[in-house]
Amino acid sequence: MAKTTSFTVRGFGRFPVDMLRYDYAYPASGEDASKIDESFPSIGERFGAQGPQEIRLTTTTKGPTVERWLSFGWNIIEINGKDVTLAGSGKAR
Repeated sequence: MAKTTSFTVRGFGRFPVDMLRYDYAYPASGEDASKIDESFPSIGERFGAQGPQEIRLTTTTKGPTVERWLSFGWNIIEINGKDVTLAGSGKAR
């Protein structure tokens, strides 16, 4: 059986949906799935959700690809309950 890794990402604007495919990840809950959906503007709206979004994800691979998330402007702030954000740097350990 594959090991499950849970992690939380934080970012602004549209959620990088392609990262779900890249990291073989999926939203950890219905609430997290809704946050992804809300990051995209509805018909007639100019912007989706405003302000930073924190979304919890789960994967059965070796874990998230930190550098690739950063390239989309999203930071991994927690992996399996452990804080991985370096204070003030915006980068994960």
